[in-house]
Amino acid sequence: QSQLALNGGTTFPPNRLLDINPDDIANVEVLKGASSGAIYGSRAGQGVILITTKHGRPGQSRYSLRSSWSVDQHTQLPALQRQYGLGNNGISPACVESSDPALLNCFLGFANAGSWGPAIAAGTPTYDQAGDIFQNGYTTDNNLSVSGGSDRTEYFLSGGYNYNRGIVVGDNNHWRRISVRANGSQRLTDNLKVGANIAYSNGSGGFVQSRNSTAGLLLGSWRTTPTFNNLPYLDPTFGLQRSYRFPNPGPGSEQTTRFYDNPFFTANANPTTSDVARTFGGITGEWAVTPWLKFNENLGYDYSNNEVFQSWAWSNSNGAPPAGVIGVGGVNAGYIRNTQIDQSLSATLSYSASDAWKGTITVGQNLNSQTSQSRQTLGAGLTTPTPFNLANTAQLLLPAYDFYQKLHLESYFAQATADINDLHLTVAARNDAASSFGASSRHNWYPKGSAAYVFKKEGTGLLTYGKLRMAYGQSGTQP
Repeated sequence: QSQLALNGGTTFPPNRLLDINPDDIANVEVLKGASSGAIYGSRAGQGVILITTKHGRPGQSRYSLRSSWSVDQHTQLPALQRQYGLGNNGISPACVESSDPALLNCFLGFANAGSWGPAIAAGTPTYDQAGDIFQNGYTTDNNLSVSGGSDRTEYFLSGGYNYNRGIVVGDNNHWRRISVRANGSQRLTDNLKVGANIAYSNGSGGFVQSRNSTAGLLLGSWRTTPTFNNLPYLDPTFGLQRSYRFPNPGPGSEQTTRFYDNPFFTANANPTTSDVARTFGGITGEWAVTPWLKFNENLGYDYSNNEVFQSWAWSNSNGAPPAGVIGVGGVNAGYIRNTQIDQSLSATLSYSASDAWKGTITVGQNLNSQTSQSRQTLGAGLTTPTPFNLANTAQLLLPAYDFYQKLHLESYFAQATADINDLHLTVAARNDAASSFGASSRHNWYPKGSAAYVFKKEGTGLLTYGKLRMAYGQSGTQP
């Protein structure tokens, strides 16, 4: 339980979509429903989002510079009362006596630490416990791109810098991303075209524990009584954390829990960081054998490494240390690494049975390999207040977390379309064999079919356009 208490509470960026520079995106398409996503088989159970990035166009070189700056503010906060002081049921609390000399006066027990004591006398200073921990943040976003090409060569280069200063006070609430991207294509012959693209993104940030925890930002702030000033959060005499339940810390209380942490202590004294480096890209080839038959080859690679670090200072309220561990506080250090290699080969035949009947037939194959590895080591009991590293902890808690997964996917797919006047038909099927499927059902089929009929293209009146559509599809999720 102590390990879990130390290990929770801080929210990191949720996924690697954050690594993509929005200025590099040309189009985002959301495939809704199994009938749309079935062509992606066992990877489409949660839906499909297709992101197309920008590339060069024939013509004169074009330069684009965009820079923006915005202010970020909190909007709605709880309306905390400032009419009643410390206590409960209109009664001032009695201090919990202690023989500990570190408690210069006393500390407040939980039952006495409410904000429903006697009415606050006129002229008594009160404090904005809901909003004092917030400030105006800001975001700056800058992007430079160069693109162009000729009838045989196309290129696109871009660089971006984004910085977001969060709305929580202190120096531990921010995010920065630096990104560069380059892609290009070359037509080697009239019917053979090759291309390559590569992107690099580096993101780093600081984060604040904000969940429902005695060491979290909001619990300590919004339960503080109206008459207690959380600033300064360190006692000016001894440099120790002050909190409304432990207002007068003295020598000897350096490692004593404050029962609820001062929110400014939470925001400033527990560095938590994430540093991400990601490289992704690939090569493509397009061979038009005839005007009606074309082959496409794509080989892509994606690698990301997220170095994660969390720390909890002396006197934090995350929980007591494990039995036998001297000292409080801790350090959690680890990483999350993901690697993906994807290869896809397809052939597309375009046919025209008549002026009113046209369509395509596509067959293809896909190989995908994904590796995920996560490791973390949790050190409990800081030997000295700083530095925050594993070597400065009393004990490394075992077992250390070590997760490794490798997933292979082999797929084959086919799709045929037919456009007959105003009737549009599509049938497709995909067969996936994933290493995470059961041995008795290693291969699974994902069929789809759709029909759409446009019965009115234009006109006046109540109905200016009309189309009927029916679709069926199956998609799945890999275990």
